[in-house]
Amino acid sequence: MSYQYYPPSARPVSSGAAIAALVFGIISIFANLFFVPGIIAIVLGRRERAISGAANAGYILGIIGTILTILLIALYLGYIR
Repeated sequence: MSYQYYPPSARPVSSGAAIAALVFGIISIFANLFFVPGIIAIVLGRRERAISGAANAGYILGIIGTILTILLIALYLGYIR
């Protein structure tokens, strides 16, 4: 009987920057800390966007968090009633 060798399957590619983008994107949604986490998530997510889905999610969450921060500041300053 002949046995055929199969090489191990490739692990999914994910970098530390992609995970950091996702974490900062989540932080930017729940804790609006003056644009900092949102902008970090956008920068890291944009750089790693083609590689990982986590980076893409972080990029999108960073944009949403930044927009929410802008809306909350506008609401606080009275530009939105």
